[in-house]
Amino acid sequence: MIDFSKIGTGNTVDTVLPPREIFNALPKKDAVKFQYPRDVQSQVWSKWHERRDENSLVIKMNTGSGKTVVGLLILKSCLNEGKSPAVYVCPDKYLVKQVIDAAKELGVEVTDDVNSPRFLSGKSILVINIYKLVNGKSVFGVGDEGAKLKISSLIVDDAHACLDTVEDQFTINIPSTSNIYIAKYTR
Repeated sequence: MIDFSKIGTGNTVDTVLPPREIFNALPKKDAVKFQYPRDVQSQVWSKWHERRDENSLVIKMNTGSGKTVVGLLILKSCLNEGKSPAVYVCPDKYLVKQVIDAAKELGVEVTDDVNSPRFLSGKSILVINIYKLVNGKSVFGVGDEGAKLKISSLIVDDAHACLDTVEDQFTINIPSTSNIYIAKYTR
């Protein structure tokens, strides 16, 4: 008799939780570019995995150390653990494209469509710029208005640049020569 319970029970890219193991299990990654993870990436993944149930963790890595790969595989781990939807936020549309390209090279499923059924069902990572997340008509809902889409897992790449963008979006500059400025501040 055949024991069907043994079929498909091993760790796969969609079931394993530690990001380093996900990296090793990725079947479609560019084998030349991603032969093995860098030591710093493995260290960050290990520390993150130990503390993954904590809120608001900050990961600081040097330029060129592979932050994008680290972030994508952390979010993939979150999806594997059922912490979805997962969103990767970039400061601008150019970095969104770079992250999507890196994900393709890794073989990690991503989308830039907030209405993607794969994203909404926890199978794909949403990659967006900060403008899509933080604005007066955010697709994630604002105040009592709009559809509410709760984000379970979030990576903000280059948080300082994203904060600068948000500040610029919600700042009004009034030149000192403007009638509004003169009426308000020169009386």
